[in-house]
Amino acid sequence: MFSPDEMEKMVKSIEGSNEFEKANFAERDVHNRKIVQSNWNVPGEDILGMVARNAKVAGVAEQLMGHGDMYMYTGKVTMKKPKIGGEIVWHQDYGYYYNNHALFPDFINVLIGLTKSDHENGGLQVIKGSHQCGRIDHGKLVGQTHADLDRVNLILKAQGLVEVNLRPGDAIFFHCNLLHRSGVNNSDHRRWNLIFTFNTMRNYHYRVDRKNGDMKIEAIEKVSADAVKKVHNLKLQYRDYHVPDGSM
Repeated sequence: MFSPDEMEKMVKSIEGSNEFEKANFAERDVHNRKIVQSNWNVPGEDILGMVARNAKVAGVAEQLMGHGDMYMYTGKVTMKKPKIGGEIVWHQDYGYYYNNHALFPDFINVLIGLTKSDHENGGLQVIKGSHQCGRIDHGKLVGQTHADLDRVNLILKAQGLVEVNLRPGDAIFFHCNLLHRSGVNNSDHRRWNLIFTFNTMRNYHYRVDRKNGDMKIEAIEKVSADAVKKVHNLKLQYRDYHVPDGSM
């Protein structure tokens, strides 16, 4: 989806941002390994904004969902360090978006590989066609939200596992009810992903839990497919990063 030159720009912008690094927080898995990430809610005008708003990203997401205008629900970078990066358990994103008072499963994720991503370094795994199973009950496991494992195993047996191997610049679009997980990073290489989640305007939460009250949302203003190529200033603009209470 994005060229090596475009990917180099994205990675350099993240690596060169002290603010971004300060906003990192970690979740831990059952083995006490860390998954480091940064989250934000406004696309912005910098290179990360040009990726989120890109015709190849937001434009395709809107076409796939088919419910009209969408807004960026969240942007995030997830990072698994070599040898110590943790796993993320089986879950559906709507498993917890539902509890955030979203009325419809209208979310779609766009996951872009910032680095190579495969089984060895904790790449994405999905269950084929599991988005058609509807929302599954979820619980908590060491701070992570997980789908009912008995049901997951039945669906896995019926549908089969898909390993998502990505090169830098490759992307996968997937529905919020698709069951997915990722393993530990046992490799000598870091695994970084850039993920944008889009939600339909009709599905804006009837209640939003934020310290400062309701979030203002606007339909995403899309930019051309070559917008990233046109970016020369790699400095990331200020963002209101979301750091959960109790994060490590």
